[in-house]
Amino acid sequence: MGTDGFGNPVGFLTFTAGGAVNISTTTGPPSPVPGAAAGNNVLETSVGATSFAGFQHSFENAAADTWISQDWTPYDGVSFWLHGTDARVNLYFTILDNRRPGSTADDAERWAFIIRDDFVGWRLFQPTFPEFARLEIGNGALNDGLGLTEVWGYSFTALNTSSTASYFLDDVALFSNAPPVPVPAALPLLASSLVILGAVARRRKKG
Repeated sequence: MGTDGFGNPVGFLTFTAGGAVNISTTTGPPSPVPGAAAGNNVLETSVGATSFAGFQHSFENAAADTWISQDWTPYDGVSFWLHGTDARVNLYFTILDNRRPGSTADDAERWAFIIRDDFVGWRLFQPTFPEFARLEIGNGALNDGLGLTEVWGYSFTALNTSSTASYFLDDVALFSNAPPVPVPAALPLLASSLVILGAVARRRKKG
């Protein structure tokens, strides 16, 4: 993680509006990701949210000093593995879409895919972009549809957990009616106490 020239954190960040959150990588999830090789690294999120808390990946350049965007228009959706806890809470996987022209702050438009944590173990999710709904967070974002020409990052959020829960995420990827391809990005993951909107996954291939 780092900071861009306007003071915006970039890379892998945590955020909370009540409660605690911590992110780390581990090779010891409760069970192996189906089909994963030995020693596979996954992202663990420990969260206890009285309101909401989670992590975000704001796409960064190699030096982690610039917030960059990606063009997702060639793809049909996002794919990821998630380890549920059956906590019966709602989880949000959110895309950060276009910002205002010339923006120097986080006014990216949020589009969320909602997951009910009513399962235990690993489950593969592959939502297509039409399954995402606009999420208003009061940051002055444009309201012009999910364009996908400038995607600034993605996040994972847990709402109103009654106690601390650990969620595991792996293989965040894009797909286009074909096997998923890894979302570019990769700096070492550092835990953060920043109250701001981060996530990462193991990459299938290095680039």
